[in-house]
Amino acid sequence: MKIRGLSIEAYLEKVRAFHGHLAPGMVCGGFMVELAFQSLPEGGLYDAIAETRACLPDAIQVLTPCTIGNGWLRIEDTGRFAILLYDKHTGKGVRVALDPERLKKWPEVHVWAMKLKPKKEQDKKRLFSEIIEAGFGLYKVERIVVDRKRFPRKGRIFTCPDCGESFRGSESGSCEACMGRMAFSPLREERSGMRALPVEEAAGLKVLHDMTRIEPGVSKGAVIVKGQSLGESDIQLLKSMGRERVYVEETGVEETGVEEKRLENSADALFHENEVALAFAEKMAGSGITYLPFPREGKIDFTAKQGGIFRVDRERLMRFNRCEGVMCATRRNVSPVSSGMVVGGTRAIPLFLEKRAFNRAMEVLAEGPLFSLAPYVFSRLGVLVTGTEVFEGRVRDGFLPILEDLAAEYGLKVTESRICPDDAKKIAKAALEMVEGGVQVLVVTGGLSVDPDDVTRKALQDAGLVDEVYGAPVLPGAMTLTGRIASTSILGVPAGALYSAPTAMDFLLPMLLADLPITRADMASLGEGGFLDAGRRMLEGKQ
Repeated sequence: MKIRGLSIEAYLEKVRAFHGHLAPGMVCGGFMVELAFQSLPEGGLYDAIAETRACLPDAIQVLTPCTIGNGWLRIEDTGRFAILLYDKHTGKGVRVALDPERLKKWPEVHVWAMKLKPKKEQDKKRLFSEIIEAGFGLYKVERIVVDRKRFPRKGRIFTCPDCGESFRGSESGSCEACMGRMAFSPLREERSGMRALPVEEAAGLKVLHDMTRIEPGVSKGAVIVKGQSLGESDIQLLKSMGRERVYVEETGVEETGVEEKRLENSADALFHENEVALAFAEKMAGSGITYLPFPREGKIDFTAKQGGIFRVDRERLMRFNRCEGVMCATRRNVSPVSSGMVVGGTRAIPLFLEKRAFNRAMEVLAEGPLFSLAPYVFSRLGVLVTGTEVFEGRVRDGFLPILEDLAAEYGLKVTESRICPDDAKKIAKAALEMVEGGVQVLVVTGGLSVDPDDVTRKALQDAGLVDEVYGAPVLPGAMTLTGRIASTSILGVPAGALYSAPTAMDFLLPMLLADLPITRADMASLGEGGFLDAGRRMLEGKQ
C-alpha cells in the first residue's frame, strides 16, 4: 500500500518533517489524497479544497502541487473532515470524507474522530495502528462539481487612504486591517513627560489634564484643569471623587521645554489631548461653523453661527474615525440647526496621542473641512393648497396653519397663500402666478396620491416643473415631490402631513430654504433613518 508513490514509512517521515509531529489527521489525510487521485483521470490539473483547517491542508500541500500560497488550495471551513480535488477548468472532481459508519469498526479511531476522550487519555499507538490497518476503508467518495464562480478573484492593487499601504481588493477604500479586521496591535513603549503619582504625593505639582466630577442627575464638569497646581483642598476633592493616582508633569519639563522640543522633532512625539483637539478643530470647521479655542476635558465642541442646514462629508468623517486614537461625532448630515446650536465635537482618545496617529488623522483633514453650514437664504415662502372640498369651504384648510408654524421655526412668514380646486389648469395657473410674483419656495399641498382626482403633480408639470424627484424613502411622506419652476423651488406635500409629524416635509423644507438642490441621490439618502416615529401633529397654541 502506497500513498502517492511513497511507502507508509516514507510518508510518515514527511508528516513529521512538514507538520512538526506525527498527527493522526495528517496520516488520515494521506490516505484521503491517494483515494481521491485513484478516482480521478491521470494527468489532470487539479485544485483542492479542505473543509477543515486541522491537518488536512498540510496533507494536501505535502502530496500535491496545491498550496495556500499558490492559490490552488482553498480552505472552506465547514468543520467536516473532508477534502475535494477537482479539475481546474471544468470544476468536476471528487470529495473524500471520513465516514462515521465505517468508524465503528475501529474503536480508537472512533474515539479520536468523535473527540470522546481528551488527547492525553487516547491510546496513540493503537490509534495510528488502526488508521494504517484500516487504510482506505475509513472514507467515503462522491462525485462533485465545484462552482468556481463563487470564489472571489484576486482583485486589483489599491493604496489604503488610512495606513498608506498597498493592498489587493475588489474596490478602492480602506484595507481590511484599517477596517478593524486584524489579529494584532502595535506594541507601544512608555514615553517620558508624564508620571502617575498617588494623590497624597501630588501636592504642589501640576496635573496634565482636566478631571471631571459627576453628580448623577445634578452636574458634570471639570473641577481640576490642566496645568493646575494641586493644593491640599484639591487633594481632598480628588479623593472624594475616587481618584487614587493622578498624572502630573515631570519635574523640569515645562520650565526647560527640552523634552517637549525633543518629542516634537522625533518619530516618538507625543501630543497632548488639548493641542490635538485644537489642531483638529482648525481643520474640521468649514463655513458657518465656529468653536471656542479652549478645550474642556480634552474636547472641543462646534456650534452653528446661524440657522441653516448642517452638512457633513460622511465618507471623510468615517475615514477620520477609523484613525487610531481619535474621534469626531456630529449631528446627522443635512440636519436643520439653529444659531448657537452645538453640532459636533472632537478629541483624542488617549491623554497623549502619538505623532504617527496624529499625522494620519491630519492627512484626512488636509483635504478640507469635514462639515459646514448652508444658511437659510430664501425668505419668500408661498403656500398653494389644493382640494375642491377646501376651495368650496366644505372642509376647513389645515395646511396653512401648519406651514405658518413651520416657517416661524426658521424666522420666516408665509408671504402668499392660495387655495385651488382639484383642477390641473387652475393649479398650474396659480403656481405660475405665485412664481412670477417672486415666491422663492412654493409648497403645494395635497393631490399627490394615486387617486384619479389627484392632479397636483400633472398641474406642476404643466406649469414647467423640472428637476422633478417624486417619491421619498420616508414614512410618513412617501409621495412627496420636489423640483423647480423657473428659479422657484417646489415642494409637493401629500395630505398625510396634516396629521403626522414629522414627515418628509419637515426634512425637505429647510433644505429648500437653504437653496440646496435635491437630487434623486439626495432623496435616496433619507432612507436610512427615514422610518419616522411620527405622532399627531400639534399646532402652536392648540391641543
